[in-house]
Amino acid sequence: MTSMLAKYISKKLLGESLENNFGTEDPYFESVPATKLNSKPSKKMKKVRKALPLGISEHDGKVLMKVKRRAYRLDSLFNCCGIRFGWSSVIGIIPGLGDALDVFMAMMVYRTCQQVEGGLPAAVHSQMMFNIVIDFFIGLVPF
Repeated sequence: MTSMLAKYISKKLLGESLENNFGTEDPYFESVPATKLNSKPSKKMKKVRKALPLGISEHDGKVLMKVKRRAYRLDSLFNCCGIRFGWSSVIGIIPGLGDALDVFMAMMVYRTCQQVEGGLPAAVHSQMMFNIVIDFFIGLVPF
Protein backbone atom coordinates (compact mmCIF):
# COMPACT_ATOMS: atom_id res chain seq x y z
CA MET A 1 0.00 0.00 0.00
CA THR A 2 2.83 2.35 0.87
CA SER A 3 4.54 1.80 -2.47
CA MET A 4 1.30 2.51 -4.34
CA LEU A 5 0.87 5.75 -2.38
CA ALA A 6 4.48 6.79 -3.10
CA LYS A 7 4.03 5.99 -6.79
CA TYR A 8 0.83 8.05 -6.97
CA ILE A 9 2.41 11.03 -5.20
CA SER A 10 5.53 10.94 -7.37
CA LYS A 11 3.43 10.85 -10.55
CA LYS A 12 1.29 13.77 -9.43
CA LEU A 13 4.08 15.94 -8.06
CA LEU A 14 6.87 15.23 -10.48
CA GLY A 15 4.87 14.36 -13.58
CA GLU A 16 7.59 11.97 -14.59
CA SER A 17 7.22 8.33 -15.51
CA LEU A 18 9.00 5.61 -17.43
CA GLU A 19 6.92 6.43 -20.50
CA ASN A 20 8.56 9.82 -20.96
CA ASN A 21 11.98 8.62 -19.73
CA PHE A 22 12.05 11.31 -17.09
CA GLY A 23 11.98 14.15 -19.59
CA THR A 24 14.56 12.90 -22.10
CA GLU A 25 13.80 12.50 -25.77
CA ASP A 26 15.44 9.95 -28.03
CA PRO A 27 16.88 11.81 -31.05
CA TYR A 28 16.96 8.69 -33.22
CA PHE A 29 13.60 7.02 -32.61
CA GLU A 30 10.02 8.17 -32.08
CA SER A 31 7.13 6.37 -30.42
CA VAL A 32 4.03 5.66 -32.48
CA PRO A 33 0.88 3.77 -31.50
CA ALA A 34 1.12 0.09 -32.34
CA THR A 35 -1.67 -1.30 -34.49
CA LYS A 36 -3.37 -4.64 -34.13
CA LEU A 37 -3.86 -7.02 -37.04
CA ASN A 38 -7.24 -5.45 -37.79
CA SER A 39 -5.54 -2.01 -38.20
CA LYS A 40 -7.00 -0.62 -34.98
CA PRO A 41 -4.54 1.23 -32.75
CA SER A 42 -3.76 -0.38 -29.41
CA LYS A 43 -2.68 1.26 -26.16
CA LYS A 44 0.90 0.11 -26.65
CA MET A 45 3.56 2.22 -28.33
CA LYS A 46 6.39 1.03 -30.56
CA LYS A 47 9.64 2.72 -31.52
CA VAL A 48 10.37 3.50 -35.16
CA ARG A 49 13.27 5.39 -36.72
CA LYS A 50 12.64 9.08 -37.20
CA ALA A 51 12.05 10.06 -40.81
CA LEU A 52 14.28 12.48 -42.68
CA PRO A 53 13.20 16.12 -42.48
CA LEU A 54 11.28 17.48 -45.44
CA GLY A 55 13.04 19.76 -47.91
CA ILE A 56 16.56 18.33 -47.95
CA SER A 57 18.19 16.90 -51.05
CA GLU A 58 18.79 13.19 -51.60
CA HIS A 59 22.55 13.62 -51.15
CA ASP A 60 22.12 15.54 -47.90
CA GLY A 61 19.67 12.89 -46.70
CA LYS A 62 22.27 10.17 -47.24
CA VAL A 63 24.89 12.24 -45.41
CA LEU A 64 22.47 12.89 -42.54
CA MET A 65 21.62 9.20 -42.19
CA LYS A 66 25.32 8.27 -42.18
CA VAL A 67 26.10 10.91 -39.54
CA LYS A 68 23.16 9.87 -37.36
CA ARG A 69 24.16 6.20 -37.59
CA ARG A 70 27.79 6.93 -36.63
CA ALA A 71 26.78 9.28 -33.81
CA TYR A 72 24.36 6.69 -32.42
CA ARG A 73 27.07 4.03 -32.40
CA LEU A 74 29.55 6.35 -30.72
CA ASP A 75 27.14 7.79 -28.12
CA SER A 76 24.38 5.37 -27.17
CA LEU A 77 24.72 1.94 -28.76
CA PHE A 78 24.74 -0.07 -25.53
CA ASN A 79 22.35 -0.09 -22.59
CA CYS A 80 23.39 -1.34 -19.15
CA CYS A 81 20.97 -0.95 -16.25
CA GLY A 82 19.19 1.90 -18.01
CA ILE A 83 22.38 3.85 -18.73
CA ARG A 84 23.16 4.32 -22.41
CA PHE A 85 26.75 4.50 -23.66
CA GLY A 86 28.56 3.88 -26.91
CA TRP A 87 31.89 2.91 -28.40
CA SER A 88 33.33 6.32 -27.55
CA SER A 89 32.95 5.60 -23.83
CA VAL A 90 34.25 2.05 -24.10
CA ILE A 91 37.36 3.01 -26.08
CA GLY A 92 37.92 6.11 -23.91
CA ILE A 93 38.67 3.87 -20.93
CA ILE A 94 42.11 3.12 -22.40
CA PRO A 95 44.40 5.94 -21.20
CA GLY A 96 45.97 8.06 -23.95
CA LEU A 97 45.36 5.72 -26.87
CA GLY A 98 41.62 5.61 -26.21
CA ASP A 99 41.42 9.39 -26.31
CA ALA A 100 43.35 9.52 -29.58
CA LEU A 101 41.03 6.90 -31.12
CA ASP A 102 38.02 8.83 -29.82
CA VAL A 103 39.27 12.00 -31.54
CA PHE A 104 39.83 10.01 -34.74
CA MET A 105 36.26 8.67 -34.68
CA ALA A 106 34.86 12.13 -33.90
CA MET A 107 36.82 13.54 -36.83
CA MET A 108 35.29 10.85 -39.06
CA VAL A 109 31.83 12.14 -38.08
CA TYR A 110 32.99 15.72 -38.67
CA ARG A 111 34.40 14.92 -42.13
CA THR A 112 31.17 13.16 -43.05
CA CYS A 113 29.24 16.28 -42.00
CA GLN A 114 31.38 18.39 -44.31
CA GLN A 115 30.08 16.44 -47.32
CA VAL A 116 26.79 18.36 -47.12
CA GLU A 117 26.05 20.38 -50.26
CA GLY A 118 27.27 23.92 -49.68
CA GLY A 119 29.45 22.88 -46.74
CA LEU A 120 28.93 23.52 -43.06
CA PRO A 121 28.28 27.03 -41.76
CA ALA A 122 31.23 28.57 -39.93
CA ALA A 123 29.42 28.53 -36.57
CA VAL A 124 28.67 24.80 -36.83
CA HIS A 125 32.24 24.09 -37.96
CA SER A 126 33.77 25.96 -35.02
CA GLN A 127 31.33 24.43 -32.50
CA MET A 128 32.08 20.89 -33.67
CA MET A 129 35.85 21.44 -33.56
CA PHE A 130 35.58 23.06 -30.12
CA ASN A 131 33.61 20.07 -28.80
CA ILE A 132 36.14 17.60 -30.22
CA VAL A 133 39.10 19.47 -28.69
CA ILE A 134 37.42 19.83 -25.28
CA ASP A 135 36.45 16.14 -25.31
CA PHE A 136 40.07 15.21 -26.04
CA PHE A 137 41.55 17.32 -23.24
CA ILE A 138 38.97 16.25 -20.67
CA GLY A 139 39.56 12.62 -21.67
CA LEU A 140 43.30 12.97 -21.05
CA VAL A 141 42.71 13.65 -17.36
CA PRO A 142 42.64 10.28 -15.58
CA PHE A 143 39.62 9.63 -13.42
